[in-house]
Amino acid sequence: MSDSRPVAGQICAFLEREDKWYLGGGGNLIWAPAFPAHPYHPGFWDNGQYFDIPVPGFVLSIINIDVDIDMKADRRQELTPLLRRKTWRPSHLTIISDLIPGELVLREERAVLYQDILVSQLTLTNAAPATRHVAVAAWTALTPEDITAIVADEWEGLIRCRHAVLPGLSSELRLQVSTDRPESGEGAEEQPPPKPAAWIQFCQGLPKAPQWRLTPFHEWWLEQWDVEEREGNISPHLDPPSSAAAKPTAGDTALAAAAVAHPVTAALIVKLVIPPQAEVRLVATRRYFVEEAEDKEPDYGAGPDGALRAAWFAPASSSSAGLAPAPSAAAALDHADLIKASCDHWERFFSSVPFFSCSDPYLTKYYWYRWYGLHLCSCKGGAYHHPYPFVCEGIDEFRRHIFYSVPAQIYETRWLKKPDLTYGALLGLLLHQDADGRLPSHIGAKQILYRPRFFDWGGALREAWRVHPDMSFLATAYDHLKRFFAYLEKTCDPDGDGLFSVINNIAGTSGPNEHMPRWLEGDPVAGGKDRMSELETVDVNTYAYNLLDTLAWAAAGLGEKEEAALFARKAKNLKRRMLELMWDPEQECFCDIAGRSHRKVTSLSFTSFLPLATTLTGEPHLAALSRHLFNAKEFMASYPPTTISMQDPHFSPWGCRDGIRRNCPWNGRMWPMAASHLAEAAARGADLDPALAPTATQFIYRYIRTLFLDGHPERPNSFEHYNPFTGEPSLYRGIDDYQHSWIVDLIIKYVCGLRPGDEPDVVQIKPLPFALDWFRLENVPYKNHTIAIYWEGGILRGEVSERRVVQRTGLGPMYLELKGV
Repeated sequence: MSDSRPVAGQICAFLEREDKWYLGGGGNLIWAPAFPAHPYHPGFWDNGQYFDIPVPGFVLSIINIDVDIDMKADRRQELTPLLRRKTWRPSHLTIISDLIPGELVLREERAVLYQDILVSQLTLTNAAPATRHVAVAAWTALTPEDITAIVADEWEGLIRCRHAVLPGLSSELRLQVSTDRPESGEGAEEQPPPKPAAWIQFCQGLPKAPQWRLTPFHEWWLEQWDVEEREGNISPHLDPPSSAAAKPTAGDTALAAAAVAHPVTAALIVKLVIPPQAEVRLVATRRYFVEEAEDKEPDYGAGPDGALRAAWFAPASSSSAGLAPAPSAAAALDHADLIKASCDHWERFFSSVPFFSCSDPYLTKYYWYRWYGLHLCSCKGGAYHHPYPFVCEGIDEFRRHIFYSVPAQIYETRWLKKPDLTYGALLGLLLHQDADGRLPSHIGAKQILYRPRFFDWGGALREAWRVHPDMSFLATAYDHLKRFFAYLEKTCDPDGDGLFSVINNIAGTSGPNEHMPRWLEGDPVAGGKDRMSELETVDVNTYAYNLLDTLAWAAAGLGEKEEAALFARKAKNLKRRMLELMWDPEQECFCDIAGRSHRKVTSLSFTSFLPLATTLTGEPHLAALSRHLFNAKEFMASYPPTTISMQDPHFSPWGCRDGIRRNCPWNGRMWPMAASHLAEAAARGADLDPALAPTATQFIYRYIRTLFLDGHPERPNSFEHYNPFTGEPSLYRGIDDYQHSWIVDLIIKYVCGLRPGDEPDVVQIKPLPFALDWFRLENVPYKNHTIAIYWEGGILRGEVSERRVVQRTGLGPMYLELKGV
């Protein structure tokens, strides 16, 4: 169990638990299989992902080569690890197993480094009274679809592959006995670490499980080793299915290469002698890289450094018959302890975010857990369609730059000391804008998809600016978003009524919020294989209003007075039309309307409340909160909010519709994305009417408490959706650490009260009344200043750059002056 309070420099320990296995380091490579087949077998049997592309890992096998008189372990038999215990931290996974109970213990530590390196560090401990002889093999099984060329390089102790899945993508598999070995037992001899032999074998089929006995090497490797061993050197063995590639001769450079036309298994293997009461440490790595690209550890230093500089690393083209030498090895590979390198990297990242702690263990734990999830799902970019760093929506199929999640990721990452991820989230999207103004919906390493969907990019731009103002970033984003609005006007207002429509199929699967019953009430649209429905939706028009409002503000800031007036006028007109046609005074709520008939849709969903988070609304509209959102019979379930009213006949807390449990059901389940939006509506309602503050606070707190498995404070999570009555997450989907919502931003703004605004010289501090004995928020970047806020003993105190202090009694509002600090 982790420590009860976070300590700077020890956040990984604070997040320690036993039930996770996801590993990453903020690079382009991640290892986070949703349903791993063999999560605790040494190595990485299940695939990792380079950007969104599955890539193979490697397997580690420990083989007994003793002639064991007692027959406790047969010669050449793989020693099967018997799991003793495991612990996970963001930096690494530790697995301790018995290989021979009471005699041989294996400690494996796994990590994925920022430099896109899979790391498995093994420590073998011989607790027996006799010397142990074992071999360790690092092996990988590949199809012709995986790779185009493979090299076994014994002098370097590696196997190098060029991968077919992405142009220029290569990998290096290494196995090294550590020179920084633990203290050996008495009688141990000092000698240079052994080098591995390298073997490649073409096959008709590949092993289906991580078992050495299933590899082609099992039957002959030991005899081959004895035959080929001379003066401590082993030549690589290559046995292709034809004579197209010959074995290396005694005069060659011990390099064996072949173009791959058949499945292939490749292995590095080393013999070890472990004296009694001694330990031996090995490290196996597989590094992925794009040829001619260079990895550098990111600078997590303070402050923006102007407009983000994007580096484009064009994949190198080369022959598939052989492989060029890899780029110079990342500095991480020279580190004596790669697990420590991973720990250091993660702690540097955590030191780049504001420090938060409070008297409530759930709020504290989730704050740091969300930062872990953001870094896990981050990509450094620099290759293929991703020149900028960005945050993926999640793992597995969501490990892409997905535009639905861009606003959420901007709200969260703007609190980092440097705005690279914040800017990159939006610029990476705008980079791929079509000539007609469309923006992409999904950006992968190989493929870009364009779907007619729209989210709150205008609001996100303004929120990014409020924390990290940068004129060049603003000018670039303004030009692109202006073009996008022109596209929106041209394509999404077919009846010219000033409201924007969405065309979807009846099931809701071709547009946002799948399986939401509102689509059943739209005007029918001819064409397409599915029944199509047209709605002028509250959410799309709210996002359009935010975009217009932001464009007017940005144009004014950039000196474009005429354009500022134009966009302000359009925003005013859209606001008027929404209040005229979408606000239902009888229901006291906003409603979607049918695309052409303007008939109000009767189904209320979470999107009905989105205008209440914006300047579209005022006090006359707050009844929507008290009558509907905060109503325990409509949206305020035990784990709020539901995505549609509980009174809707299509409501299902189990994610079912038409007798089918859906993957992405929006007809009742609690989605964190929806909850984050509605937390903003609730908080703004509390600003307009302080009487709503206790309920708004309860709403946000209950939302965050939902995100703990079985209510356990040591098991935070972030699944796609949850049962609103029981809090049960969508475990059946296997998608944890889903970055489709915002939590850090809610804690900073509403628990601690830091309210970002457009004003350059002042910031408001206004916490909501969370029942906390104390909290501390420190090292918050804000407009080139550093903010700290403290609450303890009934005193609220704010500091600017440790020089200016204001305080008051109670949680009421106060203001920090920034000018002159």
